[in-house]
Amino acid sequence: MDLMWFLFLAHIAGDFAFQSDSVAQRKRTSAPVLTYHVAIYVACIGVTLWLYASAEGSYRFATWGVAGLLLPLYGLHWTQDFIKGRRFAKSKQAFYVDQLVHLAQLYVIRLLIVR
Repeated sequence: MDLMWFLFLAHIAGDFAFQSDSVAQRKRTSAPVLTYHVAIYVACIGVTLWLYASAEGSYRFATWGVAGLLLPLYGLHWTQDFIKGRRFAKSKQAFYVDQLVHLAQLYVIRLLIVR
């Protein structure tokens, strides 16, 4: 199965399943709560990438390569959710654009890993 499918499932887990209603509301105004949310999200993506790399036999990549992809993802996700929460909190269109950009970021990661 393609890595993108697993990244999509990790995205759903990190951005929705592991985010309580309270976190979803409070991350709009609280940087520590936003940081917590993004850490959970990136952990879901990281575990997925690590398992994929390990299954492919790329153990060295599984440690350093995954870390190198997660740091920019963390910064992008945090910034994107911060802007959305502060400027476009009530906009349905912003939600859809936010999700598309998150998935585009994961697709870029997939392109960097799968050759």
